[in-house]
Formats: sequence, C-alpha cells, structure tokens
Amino acid sequence: MCIFAVEMKNKAYILFLILLLFPLCSMAKAKRQVWVIDAGHGGNDVGCEGTKAKEKDITLSVAKRVAELVRANIPNVKVVMTRERDKYLSLSQRCEIANSADASLFLSIHVNSVPEYTNVRGTETFYGPVGATNNKGLENARKQYIQKSELLAWEMQKYYGLVGRPISRGVKRERYYVILHTRMPSILTEIGFITTPSEQEYMTSKKGQEEIAQCIYRGLRDYKETIDGGREKRTLAEMRRTGGRSSGVIPVAKGGDDKQLAQASTGKDSKSNANAAKPVSEAEQAALAAENAKAEAAVVLDPTLEPELDSEELSFSIQIYASDKKVKLTDPRFKGWRNIKIVELDGKYKYKYLYGNTSDYPEARKMLQKMRNSFPDAFLVAFLGKRQISTADAQELYINKK
Repeated sequence: MCIFAVEMKNKAYILFLILLLFPLCSMAKAKRQVWVIDAGHGGNDVGCEGTKAKEKDITLSVAKRVAELVRANIPNVKVVMTRERDKYLSLSQRCEIANSADASLFLSIHVNSVPEYTNVRGTETFYGPVGATNNKGLENARKQYIQKSELLAWEMQKYYGLVGRPISRGVKRERYYVILHTRMPSILTEIGFITTPSEQEYMTSKKGQEEIAQCIYRGLRDYKETIDGGREKRTLAEMRRTGGRSSGVIPVAKGGDDKQLAQASTGKDSKSNANAAKPVSEAEQAALAAENAKAEAAVVLDPTLEPELDSEELSFSIQIYASDKKVKLTDPRFKGWRNIKIVELDGKYKYKYLYGNTSDYPEARKMLQKMRNSFPDAFLVAFLGKRQISTADAQELYINKK
C-alpha cells in the first residue's frame, strides 16, 4: 500500500507539472512572430525596367534570399512571402496576406528608376503617414505602430552604406498603398536604381544580391532586438538625431549567424569580408551625396495617392523622351511619329514627350512594346487626372474599376 501510494503521489506530481508547463509552452508558441516579406510586382506587372533586367525579377530573388537568412538565423520568427514565383498579385492582395497572417512586420522590396537620368544612385526606405486613408479602424491600428514603422525604416536603411551602397537617400514618409493598408509596422525599401548601369549591374549580380539581402536581414534582426530589449524610443530618438549613424560606425552584433553570413557573402573568411564591408568615411559620404544631389531634381517620387479616395480619370501613356529645352515635334529624333504630346513640368527635365493615351492597361502594354522598336528606353507612365501616379497603383485602380 505504501509503494502504491508513493507511485500515485509521483504520478499526481508529474501530472501537476504537465498541467503547469502546458500553458507556458502554449504561450511560448503564441509569441512566435510572423514576418511578411513582399517581393514587389510580378507576373504581367514587371515594375520598372533596365537595359537587361526587370524589377519583378530582382525583388523576387532578393526577397527569397532574405527569407532564407531569417529562417536560418531567427528560429522564433515565421516568414510568409507574398509570392515565391513570378505571379501577379494586386496591392490589396499583398495587404490581405499580411493582415490575415496577423503579422508583426511587413516589408516590401522594390527597385527605383529614373529613365531620363542614368547617374542617379542610392537606397531609400519609406514608412506611411497616419491619416492617409478614410478607414478609421485601419488608421487607429496604424497609429499604434507608426513609431515602430519609422524605427524599422531606420534600422533597414542604416546597413546599406556598410556594404557596397554608399549613397543613402534616407528614411522618408510616403503614401504607398501597401504601407497604408497593413495593420502592423510596415515599410517599403528601394534597393537601387535599375536605370543607372552600375546599380543595375550590382543588383543583378550574385554578389550584389547577397550583400543587399544581408543588409536587409541585419536591419530586420536589429529591429527585433531593439523592440525585444525595450529600447524603441531611445533608439528611434538617436537615429532621428544622427540620421541613422549612431556612432559613426554601426556595430554588427557578434554571433554565429554573422560569421556564416560574412563567409557566404564572399566565399572567404569573415576577416576578408570585414575589409570589404568597411564603412564609407564621412568625407566620402559627403562627396558622394553631393554628386547624387545633382541628379536629385530628376527623381520624381510616385505620389501613390489613396486610390479609393479618387474618382478622376485614369490614363496611360508612353514616355519616349525628356529634355530641359523644348524640342519641336518635327525633330528627326521623333522619327515622324504622330500622336506625341509635350508635357511641361517643373524640375531639371522640364519637357517630357509622351506617345498615345489610353485608359486600357493591356492596350498600354501593347503600345509600349510597339514603341520600343523605335525608342528602346521608352517606358509606361500613368496619370490620375493631371497627376502622375505609379504604374502599380494605376494597375490596381484599373482592376478595381473594371
């Protein structure tokens, strides 16, 4: 009887421990974060185009590598990709994926372009302003995360300059659809200019994509460490004050993952990679920034206005040329083409020359292919009324209005 009583007591104790630990295990499992990584564009939405590459392909390749790095090095984070192949997703579908997953973080990867100026360089990262939509529930949710979104943008931007990307165009606030309609800390990062030959070469190279992916991964990792450590307000204030340069050189936290990543970047040991990743000095940064500033006027950010708030006419045209001086339409460079109009705007390139005008997106794509036989650098532009908007948002509007 005594032995039986002891056994029963032990079993009861074990059962008690199981019941005690079960909710703790459930809590630990519940705390696992979900990060959504969005490869911009896809399918028939190719994004911006360079001489030998398309935005949709670069963003997918980089996004997949970032996902690999997170999965390999941050075990308590689940990564969800909006797309893992070349497929079309609307902007609202991308947001729905993130919102349905109850994500803790949303990152959209994109590539910049300025076809009429091929020397513009640099990276930039955006977060969305509060009050940019007419959805009160959405805005209330976004208000809770606005500072975290800004912090995430700074953490993302700070690493680019350490490895191969000395020009930083900074952290900015913009009305991009995907960062306005997600209910968690959300950013959109532009990793370079596909229309600048050196940047296109870098972004399409194996080495360049590996380095970009590492920078993005490390920004994500530092953001998580900052939030987990309760240093959000202090870190954000410091980054605002210094422009993301905390103490001149941004330290890379030590750990097995960094050693592995360093080796993966060059195929050599971490010591040789550390030399390759040497930060650009302040003097070099200033010189490069001055050089880039000459072309700054040529860069026109997509307004990406809130589509659901606008009822103006949507139209597409093909831009074939831009100039700071007015050129007659009878000029030989237009090769006798008709239906070309001149649009006068502010900025370095005051005059832009557009071919055709249609409200039908598929027809616009056909026009673009036709014009590239005579104008290889031609590209698609979209307008909402008289305002130019991004082709991605224009496509979203087109689909919603069908």
